[in-house]
Amino acid sequence: MVVKSQNSDQVYFATKALCKSIFERVFKWLIQKCNKALDTKKPRANYCGVLDIAGFEIFDFNTFEQLCINLTNERLQQFFNHHMFILEQEEYKREGINWQFIDFGLDLEASIELMEKPMGILPMLDEECMFPKATDMTYKEKVIQQHNKKHPKLSVPSIKETKGMEHPPHFNIHHYAGVVGYNVEDWLTKNADPLNDNVLDLFRKSAMPFMAELFADCVPAGPKERKKTFQTMAMMHRKSLNELMGMLNSTYPHFIRCLVPNETKTPGKVQAELILHQLRCNGVLEGIRIVRQGFPNRIPYADFKQRYQILAASAIPAGFIEAKDATQIIIKHLALTDDEAKFGNTKVFFRAGILGRLEDLRDEKITEILTAFQALARGWIARKIFKKLMEQRVGVVVLQRNIRQHFILRNWPWWKLFTKVKPLLSIARQEEEIRAKEEEMKKALEEARRPLLPRRSSKRSTRNSRRKGWKSRLNSRRSDKPLSMLRTLSSNLRASRRNSKRRTTNSSTGLRRKRRTTSPSPRTSELSRLNSPALRTT
Repeated sequence: MVVKSQNSDQVYFATKALCKSIFERVFKWLIQKCNKALDTKKPRANYCGVLDIAGFEIFDFNTFEQLCINLTNERLQQFFNHHMFILEQEEYKREGINWQFIDFGLDLEASIELMEKPMGILPMLDEECMFPKATDMTYKEKVIQQHNKKHPKLSVPSIKETKGMEHPPHFNIHHYAGVVGYNVEDWLTKNADPLNDNVLDLFRKSAMPFMAELFADCVPAGPKERKKTFQTMAMMHRKSLNELMGMLNSTYPHFIRCLVPNETKTPGKVQAELILHQLRCNGVLEGIRIVRQGFPNRIPYADFKQRYQILAASAIPAGFIEAKDATQIIIKHLALTDDEAKFGNTKVFFRAGILGRLEDLRDEKITEILTAFQALARGWIARKIFKKLMEQRVGVVVLQRNIRQHFILRNWPWWKLFTKVKPLLSIARQEEEIRAKEEEMKKALEEARRPLLPRRSSKRSTRNSRRKGWKSRLNSRRSDKPLSMLRTLSSNLRASRRNSKRRTTNSSTGLRRKRRTTSPSPRTSELSRLNSPALRTT
């Protein structure tokens, strides 16, 4: 049995280090099983990896764990800035825009050097762990003496700032996400990560196959080999971080920023201060700051012409015009300077805020056009309604005038006489129609009588020889058409006379016309002679 005297704090940290070791090995074992299950024998040249890390951490009490996490976020933010603006500046070069190359990843280099480079915070911590009599306070004094007022990213808080705090920070580091105060209590113990060799050997020889598999690599080493293989947590963290950055630099990365809307997990609730803090810690605000220094907004020429030609409709000539030429005309009409807008090969680039100003101008123009269109439409509708009302007004006036005249004339005797005589006025028109029909009958009668006249001959012998067949030729020449026409005319004449007599007898005046007693006209006698039985037989 091995007996070792330790105080309660040493036992606590030893137990905590052992739990961390078990968790680390179980996690690695799980990843290996997943990779083995998804593995294939086919050759592969590409792969897809997912890196999930904690965001930047700023608490009231920040210790060694927060320093490691924030260092990782600094390195990843540096990679993000470098990668993002490298792509931006490559597009500027591809579009032919004059641009001076700027590596914005160097903005975070000072804070990274403060933590990683020789005589930095983590290397000095590793050095202190080598000395048996070193303490956390001696480490703090060395860090402050080495970097206070000498490095721009490190400062010492004043007594006034730390007054009343349970765990006051010993020094501050100025990260991109903000100023973080770190307390160095138990940093040496956490960095050394005290794992007892006897405990590790016990787990390696465990009767549980799973536990023995996890700790199979924990072979006891001698004192000399132990000094060569000794690694602190800071060393292992920097080593794994360098491997991660090397892997990221060999891939094409995509970045996803995750935000928590509230701390109570309540749906529909948004805490603005919490979100702003996360945006700052996730590096989103840092990325926006970098992008604003370039040309963050870019639009293809065709899309820009289609959307914003309304701002310079009078300046663009009619007919077909190239999208790039139209874009240049619009930019010139809007009086944008060369620093505010750049023309590329296929796109137009704008400084931050310019596109928003163009959108405001476009909204104002559309509002003006729609207002004018609405005014025209409402004016047309109002004029139409007014015209209808005026017509109704005229109609009402006419109706009122007629009604007044009716009430005035309805008891006037002369008006009564006029209403009774008015139907008789149509008789004159009927007489005119009868005369016209008589004229037509006269003409038809003359046409019918014309073939009845014999042709005169100079010789009597010829007249006597032809007299015998004259009646037969007369019957052959005479057609039924003139006779039918005469009959129709006579019947129409008789019907007209009967109707005129009937209307005369039915009139309200009681007047009667005397029947004519004069001798029949030659037309009537001629018609009766033509219709006589003797003429029909001949």
